Amino acid sequence: MDKLKMQTNSKTNLNIDKIELLFPNCVTETLDGNCRIKKVVDFDML
Repeated sequence: MDKLKMQTNSKTNLNIDKIELLFPNCVTETLDGNCRIKKVVDFDML
């Protein structure tokens, strides 16, 4: 039996993906508090 994910997709992540399509140099990766890689927008570059 497969377990369901009890989370919705973050609207922030969807927006970052859209920004990355338009401005690929303005999105970078960083580690979050749980040592997972996540995408963030470099607003200085944007």
